[in-house]
Amino acid sequence: MRGVMVARMKKLKEICLFTAEDVAELGIHATTLGRWAKDGKIERVDRGLFWHPNSALQEDALDYAIACRLFGPEAFIGGLTALAHYQLLDAAPKKIWVVVPHNKATTRKRFRLLHANRDATVGVEKKRFYRISGLERTLAEALYYATKIGADTALTATMNAIHRKQTSPEKILRMAANLNIKSSVMRHWEALVSAQEVAQSV
Repeated sequence: MRGVMVARMKKLKEICLFTAEDVAELGIHATTLGRWAKDGKIERVDRGLFWHPNSALQEDALDYAIACRLFGPEAFIGGLTALAHYQLLDAAPKKIWVVVPHNKATTRKRFRLLHANRDATVGVEKKRFYRISGLERTLAEALYYATKIGADTALTATMNAIHRKQTSPEKILRMAANLNIKSSVMRHWEALVSAQEVAQSV
């Protein structure tokens, strides 16, 4: 019996993040998961969602993985959380910002949803356990969502990325055009070009 439990726990470690439905075929029931969580063998990280703390999914990526799991295959990390990921904010936001389709909603206070019907693959990087907007999409959408993110925050982050030569106005504009939000970047075009000129002079 102990050997069976060890084998099942090993499988959970491989799966990393799971629900009772995910592991039902292994003969593991919801009551068993609840008991193992209570015993500290695994952790309950959301309603019906569990994580093996010794798995390949490390704690620093856990919230990202949970968000993508909860909100579906078209969801990805974006907004202020993505800006913090690229070290373009002084501090990470208290909530995890997630870009989701318009039909998604949540009462979970730990998440901040940004609703969009744009292609969820363009400019989005697929990591092993989560998806996150690439740098150019993050900046283009920061400018697009400026009223939600904060106009100063969005523009300062974008200019800082250009100052650091992480990207260029042209790359951001190209991404914005692909997302049909080009006008959001063009409103700040002179400031972005000026930031590039400063970066090139250093």
